[in-house]
Amino acid sequence: SLGRTAFGCISLAGACGCSVWRIGSGVHVPKRLSQRNRKSAAPALGQPEWITAERIINRGSEAPMVLHSLLSYGHNLHYEKFADGSVKCIEDEIPFDLPDGWAWSRLLAIIEEKPTNGYSPKGVEYITNVRNLTLTATTSGFFKPNEFKYVDVEIPPDSKYWLKHNDILIQRSNSRELVGTSCIYDDKDFVFIYPDLMMRIHLMGSIDARYIDSVLKSTLTREYYIANATGSAGSMPKINQSIVANTLVPLPPYAEQKRLVRYLDDVMNITNSIESGKLDILELVSKAKSKILDLAIRGQLVPQDPNDEP
Repeated sequence: SLGRTAFGCISLAGACGCSVWRIGSGVHVPKRLSQRNRKSAAPALGQPEWITAERIINRGSEAPMVLHSLLSYGHNLHYEKFADGSVKCIEDEIPFDLPDGWAWSRLLAIIEEKPTNGYSPKGVEYITNVRNLTLTATTSGFFKPNEFKYVDVEIPPDSKYWLKHNDILIQRSNSRELVGTSCIYDDKDFVFIYPDLMMRIHLMGSIDARYIDSVLKSTLTREYYIANATGSAGSMPKINQSIVANTLVPLPPYAEQKRLVRYLDDVMNITNSIESGKLDILELVSKAKSKILDLAIRGQLVPQDPNDEP
């Protein structure tokens, strides 16, 4: 279990009505209490400093970063403060300890606006100026630009439905195993709109889209979406904007986000190589089995004794 330095946590009170409790930069926070003691501890509200403005942290020669967080950390516990001034202990929601310099954040606090659903007008069989993505465009977790339908509607240039580079798309409805699937839109601006079965988020400038997409694809987030999906029997489970907005994100400094993405790329390249090699081996095994059977039925698998009776 790692101790933590809860530095640089800020709030977006104007945007979402929440504030954070900040422990001063560089102050080491002791290890978390045991599960039994966490629930009984109460925040010492006279001690923390509530701040409502963004704080930019310069980390040497690295690019400046902003940590946006709805969460506070004090007395070994996490708290959340709401617009009406009420404070709630959310320690039971925190799944694990973070390294020094990291902070827990709600997804809502690091995106430019709340998640928004798309638009699904009826498709047409002829070419138009508007391409509307289908659900299969993002089901694999990677953007597929050929999965779309033409729609004959007028979409103004300033419409929220036009996708922009590095938007993240989240499927709000699909099978239970796939609901919440995310992918990065890595195409050009104003080429596609997205359908009603997806939500779109756009991250603030100090947050790396590929890192957040990795968080959304993690077991932690996938289990959260599956557990909170709702739907009647026979219908596809759905998650709503509130569930997505409240997603917990373990947020490291910006430079660390970049390093983690590079590391994940290296790991994925290795696993892909292993997978490719596995397929090659399976193909060789299959061919070997066929050859063995062929030799067996030809009587060429073992030396033959001419004295054996037929």
